[in-house]
Amino acid sequence: MSVVAALLTARLYPDVTSSLVGLAVNYTLLVPIYLNWVVMFLADMEMYMSAVERVQQYALIPTEDYRLQGTSGNLIPTN
Repeated sequence: MSVVAALLTARLYPDVTSSLVGLAVNYTLLVPIYLNWVVMFLADMEMYMSAVERVQQYALIPTEDYRLQGTSGNLIPTN
């Protein structure tokens, strides 16, 4: 597809040099690679932020007082 676009550009616009057409083709072939990198980076960032959110939620959970249960005192060794 990019070869067809390059040939049409060279045929329709004779003042455009072949080096500029090659540069344009090179950039158009690199765009999907950059978009893939951006999507991967944003997905990783979202994953890391959910881990931070999970830790924050765990930090806000109230702790249980084992002394009110009455059974935990017997399980802890005294020596």
